[in-house]
Amino acid sequence: AGLMMFIGFVLLIIPAFIALAWTAAAVPVAAIEGLSSGDSITRSRALARGRIGHILGTMLLVWLILLLLFIGGGLVLGAVVAMLHVPTSFVTLLVQLIMVPVFPLVGVVATMLYYDLRVRSDGADVAAMIDALPATPAQSA
Repeated sequence: AGLMMFIGFVLLIIPAFIALAWTAAAVPVAAIEGLSSGDSITRSRALARGRIGHILGTMLLVWLILLLLFIGGGLVLGAVVAMLHVPTSFVTLLVQLIMVPVFPLVGVVATMLYYDLRVRSDGADVAAMIDALPATPAQSA
């Protein structure tokens, strides 16, 4: 997915966004459906057919939310550093600790986008997909 986006950005901006939309659900496809990398990209592209605007809008929204969180956090941390004269290494640690719960939002959104595309494309029902999952063995106490 990353290689396809890089080649798209090198050639033209528009193909890069199309490649981004085609591969946005590739990781959840590989994880949930158990497909290989090439097959998961093909499946992701099939799910994205006719829904590129929806996918790009969703991904743009999640990246804007992350950007606003990072800018807001950076302003707050900058003000604290300026007032308290905190060492740079401590600020770096704080920034990384803030990123831990925030950055997985992209993966969560990609997974939810995958389920959304499955419902829209395949007419899949989420409850039916959950029922089709193999039963987990009972855990001993």
